[in-house]
This record gives sequence, structure tokens and C-alpha cells, in this order.
Amino acid sequence: MTDEHLMMLVADGNTGKLGILFQRHQAKLYDYFLRMTKDEFLSGDLVQLVFEKVLKGKHTYRQQYNFLGWIFRIAKNVLMDHYRTHRRTAEINDEVMGHPYAQEEDYSQSTDIEIAMGHLDEMYREVLILTRYDELKYKEVAEIIGLSETGVKTRVHRAIKQLKENYLKVINHDKGK
Repeated sequence: MTDEHLMMLVADGNTGKLGILFQRHQAKLYDYFLRMTKDEFLSGDLVQLVFEKVLKGKHTYRQQYNFLGWIFRIAKNVLMDHYRTHRRTAEINDEVMGHPYAQEEDYSQSTDIEIAMGHLDEMYREVLILTRYDELKYKEVAEIIGLSETGVKTRVHRAIKQLKENYLKVINHDKGK
């Protein structure tokens, strides 16, 4: 049974089918949030919020929508809401602790590419996560982030360029130790 068909059943009141959708997509959403926030607990909470919003907004789903694109749009909105809600707290923490990337971070378990990804601008990190890790098509990513397909291709190209620059900085830094 397709995701779209399952979601239509949920929209028609068979909310038990949401569990199947959760099982199919929670890991992908968790991975997206983890790569964006670097916080395991927050990522789990955000996944739960996405599925709460899916349940509350089940009546807004239309079968012609690609389910994965639709749920990732919800995920992006949940993430943006989180950032808006916690922006003031983050600004205070930055003033007290310094900028997060300026701090000595524990990279002992991170690969060089993960460190380089962590230093990407958020808009670039997001398109790489969606296209390379979550394997969404450019058209789906365009719908999620509100750009044209060409705009997504351009952003991916720039993201890869910035990632390469960051990666070279990381490995050159490692060699200097």
C-alpha cells in the first residue's frame, strides 16, 4: 500500500494507519533533524511533533500530493518553528558561551566530512541532507523549501562547493596537529 493511500485512510479517520507511516518514515525524519540540529533528544521530539501535526492536519492532505514531500514540508516548518521559538534563548547562550562553532567541540566520533557538513550554512546543509542523504528528487526538495527546481540545483551546486572548501580546511587543520 502506498504512503499516499495510507495517508488518505488516515485522513478518512483510520488513524491506526498512521503507525505504518511512522514506521516507514520516522528514521528518515530523525536523520534529517539530527543532521540539522546535532541534538539526539531534540530530533526525537521534533519527529514526534511532525506526526502530531500530520494527525492534526490530516484533513489537509490530498492524494495527488507526494506524501514524502508533504511530510518533509511539515518537518521543515516544525524545525523553523523550533528555531523561532528558541532564537532568543540561543542568542543569550551565544552571548554567554560564545558562538557555538568557536567553542572546542568534541569531534572525536565525527568524520571529517561530518565536521565539514556541520560548518555549512544551514540552507546548504538542508539541501544536501534532503537530496543526498534522504534521496529526495530536486522537484520534491523545491516544494519543501519553496524554490524552483533550478534554484534547488543551484543551491546544491553551491553547497557542494562550500562543503569541499570546508572539508579541505578540516583535513588541513588535522594535518597541522
